[in-house]
Amino acid sequence: MKRVIPKIKCFAFCLFLSMNAFADVTIDGISYSLNYSARTATVTGSSLQDVVVPETIDYDGVIYNVTSITASAFSNNTTIKSFKSSSIATIEMSQVGWDNSWDGRPPLGTFAYATNLTEVYMDNVVTIGAGAFYKATNLQKVYVGNKLRSIGSLSFGSCNNLQYIVIPESISSFYTYSQWRGSTNYNSFYGSSTRIICLKQGIATGSSNQTIYPSSFFSFSSSTTTYNGKVPEVNYTFNGIGSGFQPTEVNQNDMVASAGEHTINLHCTFANNDMSFDVDIPYTYTINPATLTAKVKDASRLYGDGNPEFTSTYTGFINGEDASVVTSNGSYNTTATAKSDVGTYPIKQTGATAQNYVFDYEDGTLTVNKAPLTMTANDKTMTYGSKVPTLDATYEGLKNNETMPAWTTEPTLTTTATPTSRVAQYPIIVSNAVTKNYDLTIHNGTLTIEKAALTAKVDNKSRLYGDTNPQFTLTYTGLKNGETVPEWDQQPSFETAATTLSNVGSYAVSLKNAVAVNYDITPVEGTLTVNKAPLRVTPKDATRKYGEENPKFELLYEGLKNSENMPEWTTEPVITTNATKSSSVGE
Repeated sequence: MKRVIPKIKCFAFCLFLSMNAFADVTIDGISYSLNYSARTATVTGSSLQDVVVPETIDYDGVIYNVTSITASAFSNNTTIKSFKSSSIATIEMSQVGWDNSWDGRPPLGTFAYATNLTEVYMDNVVTIGAGAFYKATNLQKVYVGNKLRSIGSLSFGSCNNLQYIVIPESISSFYTYSQWRGSTNYNSFYGSSTRIICLKQGIATGSSNQTIYPSSFFSFSSSTTTYNGKVPEVNYTFNGIGSGFQPTEVNQNDMVASAGEHTINLHCTFANNDMSFDVDIPYTYTINPATLTAKVKDASRLYGDGNPEFTSTYTGFINGEDASVVTSNGSYNTTATAKSDVGTYPIKQTGATAQNYVFDYEDGTLTVNKAPLTMTANDKTMTYGSKVPTLDATYEGLKNNETMPAWTTEPTLTTTATPTSRVAQYPIIVSNAVTKNYDLTIHNGTLTIEKAALTAKVDNKSRLYGDTNPQFTLTYTGLKNGETVPEWDQQPSFETAATTLSNVGSYAVSLKNAVAVNYDITPVEGTLTVNKAPLRVTPKDATRKYGEENPKFELLYEGLKNSENMPEWTTEPVITTNATKSSSVGE
């Protein structure tokens, strides 16, 4: 299908051509093609032996920048011996014989077949077109600066006198065309024996020629050291890259002294009699961390407490450094818990970090000491004569919710008090108590024997009227220990209203002033019964004469008390006789 270009586009294209019109001029023996609109000049040729291209030219008062050289500017030129330019960026690609319709003619690159050309200096060149120096058979020295990005096919083909070429790190491609007539690959150095010093590490040149990369310039030894706070010395052997190049400077300023694996670029300058170049050579070195001894500090605590915060002492610092470089103490662990028995336990440290160091750990010791514990024998009370109560104790300071400590030796609680002991206070003594986990402070207790309750009832008594009161006695309820009578602090006394003069009757007898050693006395009254005393009453013999009236009879008493002449009568006695006045003499 034919493509139809609109008229307006054709007009614009013609206008573009007129605005970018070219003109050919020769200045100082060098021919240029001028681009008026771009103010650039392209070298098209020269008949000079030593061509030095200026950065700019002045033509008709207009300054043009010289930026390129045409594809066939010096092809087949047998006059030129040297070429120098500090401004040309492009050596144009040959337009003859470089496509699939090649008609068998040889490539006509910029300097192709320039058989007397020996030296080229172009420190600003970016692109070297295909076939640029093809069969420039006497070419010996080429300097391409540090901006070159691409080299076309056969650019240096059959340049057998070119011993070396230094390709800058800026290179990205060695090919403009990769195929010639669709069959054979022709690399940039095809047919030449040029040593290629390629400063870009590892880029494929596609050439069978010897290609030397910066990584092979040196052989490094002792690339592993141990951290000492100083930048390690680079020990290397220069392997040689030919053509008289020798390292004149190896700049190690980017090296660091910290531990780790480091890859840096050693900035190196190489020179021979003709030229020098700079290159960054990758260098990997390892600084192993130095070893610090981390000694866990011994610690202690009391049984039942939480573990303290653990710390370490570090030794082995390099170069005047101190513990400030330790970024983390890591973690500490021990088998001891709050419930662990008194004893010693290892403290282990792991995971500490420090810039430039690793750690050799030395365990510390956690000593769990006995906790203070107060053991107090509980005071007890008992009543006289009862069984001694069970003795026990209370604790102040127990840990871990314990109700009593774990014993190494069980305590013994004793008292001298027995059921027969008198009312008093007796010590409760704690002895032989040894705990596993506590430091004991012991307080003895007191057993108080209190008086027992005792009922003392006054025994009932009786007597005859006029007699003295009998000796009163007591009957006890509550006596202990087989006692028949309590031990008295104060002997009991008795009180009653009855006296020898007291009439017959019942009289209360009460207990007074009785204080027992071991008993609280509850007195109960008794009764004294005063019974009638026996009294013999006999009428007194009397006499009279016959016929007389009977005399007043009297009584004789036997048994009167209290010096009485006669008893107190409730009913007066009557004395009778059967004798009358008329009674015969007789009794």
